Amino acid sequence: MQGGATTPRQSIASLSNGCTAIWPIGMSITTTAVSSPTDQILLLLRESEFTKPTSCTVFCGTWNVNAKKQEGGLHDWILPSNQQYADIYAIGFQEIVDLNAMNVAINSSNTIQRAQFWQEKIAECLLLTKAKYTLIQSKTLVGLLLCVYVKDSLLSHVMDVRSTQLGVGLMGMMGNKGGVSVRLCFYDSSICFVCAHLAAHRENIIGRNSDYRSIIDRSYFIADPSNLLKDASSGGYEGDIIDAIDMPKRSGEQLLTEDLNIRQHEIIFWLGDLNYRIDDVLTVKEVFAAIAAKQLEELSAKDQLNIERSKGNVFHGFDEGICACGMLFTVSVVRLDPTSCRHCRPTDLRSHVQVPAWDGRVRHPPGQEDPGPRVVRPGAVEDPSRLATRAAAGLQVRAA
Repeated sequence: MQGGATTPRQSIASLSNGCTAIWPIGMSITTTAVSSPTDQILLLLRESEFTKPTSCTVFCGTWNVNAKKQEGGLHDWILPSNQQYADIYAIGFQEIVDLNAMNVAINSSNTIQRAQFWQEKIAECLLLTKAKYTLIQSKTLVGLLLCVYVKDSLLSHVMDVRSTQLGVGLMGMMGNKGGVSVRLCFYDSSICFVCAHLAAHRENIIGRNSDYRSIIDRSYFIADPSNLLKDASSGGYEGDIIDAIDMPKRSGEQLLTEDLNIRQHEIIFWLGDLNYRIDDVLTVKEVFAAIAAKQLEELSAKDQLNIERSKGNVFHGFDEGICACGMLFTVSVVRLDPTSCRHCRPTDLRSHVQVPAWDGRVRHPPGQEDPGPRVVRPGAVEDPSRLATRAAAGLQVRAA
């Protein structure tokens, strides 16, 4: 979504209850197959005559694991009992390794080993579905890991899978903070998944905003010539196209030879540890008191991400539901200093307790149903601050 140049298309995606993912809907025009922008608009208006909507389900999960391993299974998180099994699973992790100087700047072997560990855990979990899933792409960046799985029965409808990464941490380029992304064409619609870890510290709002803009503006999926089909169009813009128009490309094949950025996708899921907090107009004690009183709407109004969105600084075109369950919110947002008080309770309001925050975020197209986040503690964990967030979305994609 690019400022006033973009018109949201709200019919692309609809949420089911329990979503905790982030996505805007954007569109882009190409002139490959038609002679003028007017023709393209006319084709868009008649889209239903030559395409049909196909329903699918997508599950997104995000978990900051604090460089710990998981002894138990992940089924409580990835396979919630009240939801159907998804067609696509996008699972993101943050801090799969310690974000120390060795891991960030020198040694990537620890990241590779931990990524393999979590991929095996996910695979074990998906075996319980009795369906077959294939890991179509995974991407790592120091502590970040994003894995995308597709049901085997739908693999024939997947094409042009690409991935990219962008570090925005130390010196604006190191991988202690940043984003990893995977994109694909599913049927005839383009989907992008972004897993991000933004700047920490309650007062560093500008840093988080800058990280978001860097990831969405500077992440590029480079075209892979091996993806070319015999009858694929060359793609790209021809002639003097009207750049202000931003509508869907007509076919996944038209994207094959183009370098793409995140905004050039119809469906975008943004997940991760965004690190936005409740604003410092409230003390930690006041935040906990509001949680106990279930005053979540009041807290939402003081949420830094909501404030920045209302100013138009970040996540333009995204929307978010409010958490419907105070107890889940109380547990999920507590992030304790593991070096000082590893096992203290959320009610231990001491100086080392960070302010609660909605780190696992919820986003959906404007006008859609407001879902409440679902936060779970998968299996047996060592650290009481380690909780995971999950999402399930029902989508409609284009099938030619």
